[in-house]
Amino acid sequence: MSLATVTADDFEALIGSEFSFRGDGIADAPIPGLKLISVRRVGVAVDGRRQPFSLLFEEERETALPQSIYSLTHQGLGDLDIFIVPLSQSGARCTYEAVFT
Repeated sequence: MSLATVTADDFEALIGSEFSFRGDGIADAPIPGLKLISVRRVGVAVDGRRQPFSLLFEEERETALPQSIYSLTHQGLGDLDIFIVPLSQSGARCTYEAVFT
């Protein structure tokens, strides 16, 4: 799957499932536990481009991951390098967002 063509529809069936991830400064092997909790459509498609959307992920972690590009892996979707940003942290629960325009 390509980041240029992926749409909200590609992720909606995956809500509630977990992604493994890895990135700079993280273990060499993918770490499981990044759960997709929401897919939100934003705005409208313009000039034949996809409709913008965002993904919300959640994980159990004492310290939120820094915003960065992470390699996310899902059995049904494959591998995607996605820029995620931490949104909030409550106790050991961190929430992240990825935006696609």
